[in-house]
Amino acid sequence: MARAAALALVLFALLAGDARAAQKLPVYVVDGPLPSAEGAFGLLVPGAGPETSREQALAALVQGEVRNSLRGDLPEEQPLISVDELVGAPEPPYILVALPKSGTQPNDKRYPVVVVAPGYRGILVSDSTRIPGLVSIADIAPTALGEEDALSSQ
Repeated sequence: MARAAALALVLFALLAGDARAAQKLPVYVVDGPLPSAEGAFGLLVPGAGPETSREQALAALVQGEVRNSLRGDLPEEQPLISVDELVGAPEPPYILVALPKSGTQPNDKRYPVVVVAPGYRGILVSDSTRIPGLVSIADIAPTALGEEDALSSQ
């Protein structure tokens, strides 16, 4: 049931015209290593709590909000951004993220993220983690939307 809800959420996010219109940076999900790019790099924390999954990470990614895995169901808020699977080489600007594979798993692995956009070079910096190079999945939506609490780089 949760998997079906997550897939419906992702499909809605992919088809949401309003989210894409307000989005300043496209977000692409990459399976495997990130392609070479000039930008700012970091490691992404895909969830909160002891476990995560691709479905939970995608929900947090499009909603800009992470929910502790101990709380159960996926959040049901409206998507803030849309995401696409990476096919080919995108034209800058963009954000690339790798996510966990499907199925529940320990939340102890970090995934690469890169922001390729003007002003982003070096290491990503997140106000939510306060550790240079380590970013929360909830940081991606504000960055894609160009909001004040977006990621920065150093």
